[in-house]
Amino acid sequence: MAEARTILVSGGGITGLTLACALRASDIDVEVVEAKPTLSDDGGIGLTLVGNALRALDGIGVARPIIERGVPADSIRLCMSDGTLLREQPTAGPWGEGIPGHCSISRKNLHGVLAQTAIDRGARIRTGVHISASVPL
Repeated sequence: MAEARTILVSGGGITGLTLACALRASDIDVEVVEAKPTLSDDGGIGLTLVGNALRALDGIGVARPIIERGVPADSIRLCMSDGTLLREQPTAGPWGEGIPGHCSISRKNLHGVLAQTAIDRGARIRTGVHISASVPL
């Protein structure tokens, strides 16, 4: 019988929570530890996820709620400061059914989707925890 193992993820930011969602999607036990006393994202305002990133996130089952909470689009409009349109660039591609060319979302909303998904899937998350030493595997 195989020994059960838990993967330890250091950091409850966007990257750590994405990994936790992916591991739980594969039914792998995961524990996320975050040094901050609360699970939150303090890094900037927002970001744009392009089509291939959304396709990858769809593979672990989190793209749809991200798209629902964000602003999806299939083109980018480049404008002058007065609003004059310079060019519209399509971003649609072969990303998959219902996957836009890109989706802009606030970091807070993205973090919230990932945290809730990880928790709903059974990831254990502890805050206020620091990793101070490594142990042999």
